[in-house]
Amino acid sequence: MASLRSVVLRIACACVATLLACTDGASDDRAANRGDTDAALRLADASTTSPPRVTEDAAAPDKPAKPEAEPTGSDAASAQSDAATDEDDDDEPVDAAIPSRPTDPGTVPDSTSPADDGGTPDAGDAQDASLDAAEPDAPIDPELAALIAWVIETLNEDRPPTTAELTARFTPEFLADIPPAELAATFDSLGDTLRPLTETARTVRGLAGVIELASPAGKILLEIGVTSTTPRKIGYLYVQETPPPLDTDGYDGVIAALQPLAARTQLLVARVSADGQCRPIVEHAPGERLAIGSAFKLWVLLAVGQKLDDDPSASWTTRLPIRDELKSLPSGVLQNQPAGTLLTLDEYASKMIEISDNTATDHLIEYVGRTAVEAIQSVTHHSNPDANIPWLTTRELFRLKLAISEAERDAYRAASVPERRALLEQYRTLPLDPTSLGPVTEPIALDLEWFATPLDLCNVLATLGARASFSPTSQSLQILGLNPGANFDSVRWNYAGYKGGSEVGVLNLSWLLQRADGEWFSVIVTLNDPERAIDERAAFNAAASLFALVAAESGP
Repeated sequence: MASLRSVVLRIACACVATLLACTDGASDDRAANRGDTDAALRLADASTTSPPRVTEDAAAPDKPAKPEAEPTGSDAASAQSDAATDEDDDDEPVDAAIPSRPTDPGTVPDSTSPADDGGTPDAGDAQDASLDAAEPDAPIDPELAALIAWVIETLNEDRPPTTAELTARFTPEFLADIPPAELAATFDSLGDTLRPLTETARTVRGLAGVIELASPAGKILLEIGVTSTTPRKIGYLYVQETPPPLDTDGYDGVIAALQPLAARTQLLVARVSADGQCRPIVEHAPGERLAIGSAFKLWVLLAVGQKLDDDPSASWTTRLPIRDELKSLPSGVLQNQPAGTLLTLDEYASKMIEISDNTATDHLIEYVGRTAVEAIQSVTHHSNPDANIPWLTTRELFRLKLAISEAERDAYRAASVPERRALLEQYRTLPLDPTSLGPVTEPIALDLEWFATPLDLCNVLATLGARASFSPTSQSLQILGLNPGANFDSVRWNYAGYKGGSEVGVLNLSWLLQRADGEWFSVIVTLNDPERAIDERAAFNAAASLFALVAAESGP
């Protein structure tokens, strides 16, 4: 079966691919970003589904992403990034982004959107209002319904769409990233691979939707987001095959499936007690501290919660302006907002977790202070906090990987902590122009990253849970649940919180889960390979096999 490898192209930041992910994840990126091999570098989340909006991914593709979700990307949920080409490879899964986890998968900002306090427009106004206001089962917007029907019909037709058809239905920004001729060829190739397609289920929230389709290739997810202005146009379209979980021989089979994917692999499945303790059920290579990509944002989220506990004048509704000097590269959307745009801490934190927004992350690190994030590691009993000091912002990591020479990286490696802090300050003026960055196809300096063992990751998730009294309706667990990173059976699972991370050669998948009987668990998968990209789809497929095993766990 021919397959299509997706291109990492996005609105307002064309041709920037992933280094850190995302999914989603196989998200993505999520957007998100998932072992991207065609573009510069992206910090994103890794996940298998687009970030659903429950209001972090509370449970499956039945809750579509907020319009600004990326994906990236990654985010790992998860778009694959290679050049968009047809390959005759029966073993390749379909994972075609049209475009792949763009910066704005849904609602395109509207210059006439409401302003906040009569002044600076609120970043969320144009992009979030429709989703936040709509109930999941509200009547579908007729223009969105027509565009969904057109996409499915076009994929089922034995001809590519015309330029006129595409121009009438896709935003100019989308077509600037993927020209009509390329997009038409993508539709044609996908149709050849997938047709006939039959819709089996859909979930729509506001102006974004996730459509489940049956195909000879298996179950297909079609994710779509459209503009808030009329006539509505498609600003985000993502098509992904969802292979069934591996038929493995228990936990040993999952470990065996992971090991060929990277030079270093780790797995932890643990019970999480009410007092926030992780009690391992299964461990594979538990002692190594590996690079974890954007999963480091879990500690940032915890540090924000600590700041709010310590400062009575601060709350989740506290608003901070977007600052140009804190804008990072994707994944994310906030780098596209004008300086001065006001967002609440909740909005920054939600975007940091849901779509692995790097600009949101760097604003939050600035807000709580770098040393506060460093210190929060001791609260979670990190096995070696010094490995993450100085705590890097995403922009600093991009500069270390992309903006300095190998000799300068060696000088940074050899420097003391005070010297490293001084060097990072010097690097602040180095430009990060995404349009000038070349493709990243091989791992870059994986010793310059954020590091943790599987137990470290379980501990930070357990601490987040314990501080929220393990209430899925608490602010922090709602944020953590905006992107579940995978599809969960709502009969077996009450809650799924997720954060992943990836760059070329790095993949992390970290879950906090509540089973239907009220028991809490954590599942951690980390893969590192300094020589090659990781097959993220295979890793997610193996990880998905763990959930049924965990659901069947008995005993204390």
